[in-house]
This record gives sequence, structure tokens and C-alpha cells, in this order.
Amino acid sequence: MNFLFWNIHKNANTFSHLINIIKEEKIDLIALAEFPEEANSSLQLVSLLNQVDNYSYLEPVNEAKEKVKIFFRTSRVNIANKFDGRQISVKWIKSSGYTISVIFCHLGSKINNDEHEQFSMAIDFKKQIEEFENYSNNEYTIVCGDFNMNPFETGMVDSKAFHAVIDKTIALRKSRIVNGENYKYFYNPMWGCLGDNGKGEYPGTHYFAQSKSMQYFWNIYDQIIVRPSVIPIFDDKKMKIVTKGQNYNLLKNNGKIETSISDHLPILFNLKI
Repeated sequence: MNFLFWNIHKNANTFSHLINIIKEEKIDLIALAEFPEEANSSLQLVSLLNQVDNYSYLEPVNEAKEKVKIFFRTSRVNIANKFDGRQISVKWIKSSGYTISVIFCHLGSKINNDEHEQFSMAIDFKKQIEEFENYSNNEYTIVCGDFNMNPFETGMVDSKAFHAVIDKTIALRKSRIVNGENYKYFYNPMWGCLGDNGKGEYPGTHYFAQSKSMQYFWNIYDQIIVRPSVIPIFDDKKMKIVTKGQNYNLLKNNGKIETSISDHLPILFNLKI
């Protein structure tokens, strides 16, 4: 089952490129952050999607809390809303004996939040995830979205926050004890995409440059993190940052992101279900 997440920067002009990606990559579930605010945008996209196959828009439980809109191929995806919280929106996908909690997010940006604020948000978000896991007695959990943090930042790696590690063999230990407290792991495969020699064709999902002494230029804000129980069905080989195909190109001639489409690149991942 192929998933695509993309922050489309409130730009309906993105839809034509999105349709070409869906055709070429055979996407089953589409998750879109910063969706256009026009009232008919969801209907417009469903109409375009249905020229490819039968797709539906997943109506949210609480429109006000919906930061990521979900569209899915009806013949391939059995999906339902399960829970909406302050920052958390949980969807359940059922397939091949699995019930998987997929949590889509769009966390606070660096424009309005410093590292300490982002760390605090990550702690709160992780607590809500664990509350839901305890309530549902299910740890088949995936969190996907625009975290507005890189894989190596405090909010992603600290044990009190997402605790998302680079190495799946470590993640498969399930948890570790820090100062007498037990903290569960997430595995973050997006570490492998960092830099020119990383997995895939591109060093990041977002490019940002300022005249400051500390500058990463390329960032991986758009990520997938998974609980250890999901690792056996997560297909590392099919995960990638999407840049161009036969009928679309999300890049400028100089290799930077074509921001007239979006200031983020989409990410694709696959579950072997």
C-alpha cells in the first residue's frame, strides 16, 4: 500500500502535479497539509482523482482540528477516523489482519516557535499518542507529516519527546530506561535521506537559506516515524523523497525546489499489507 504526504502550501495549482505523481507512483492514500482554503477545493481534487481511479475524501470528525486532509483509493484502503485530540488525528487502516494507527501531523513552524517551544510541543504530542495507544491497546503506530524539525533535533530524538532513533536494531529493543523511567522508541527511517549521499535522489524536503552563521540549507521536516511493531511491514526500499517523473518535475533547473508549486517536496512510503 503506497502512501504520499505533501505540504502543498495552500496552492491548488499543485493538483495537476499531484495527479501525475499518483498515476506514476500508484498512490493509494494521499495526505495533504496546508490544503487550499477555498470551500470547493476538496471536491475539485476528488473530481481530478476520479479521472485516475475511484478515490474518496475522508470526512474529518472535527473540521476545526483537521490539519491534514486525507484522500484514498476506495478499492485498496479500508480507513476510518478513530480519534481527534488537541494536536492528534488518528486514522485506523485495516488490512491483512493488521489494524494500523496512522497519525498525520503538521506541527508548529520555526517562524513562530524556537527549539524549546518545538520540544515542548513534541512532548505533548507524544503523550497524546501514548494515551491513545494505551486506550486502544494497539502499538501498530505510524506518525507521518510535517514535523518542522529535522531528524536530529531535540524534539525528534529526546526520550521525553518522539524518541525516534536512526537504527532499527535499537528501535526493535522497544524501549529504554532513562533516570528510572521507561521510554518507548520510534524508528525514523528519514535519517537515511540526509545529505547528498543519502538514500534516494535528494538531500531534503525543504530548502531555506538566510544570511546567518548557522544554516543547514536543506532540511528534512517531512518525515515518517514508526513503532517497532511496524518495522517488519515497513518497506525501506520504497520510501523516498519525490522530485520528478515522466510527466512532472518539482524542481527548478538549478536543482532547488520549484516554490511556485510548493516549498516542500512530498514523501512516499509503503506498507507491505
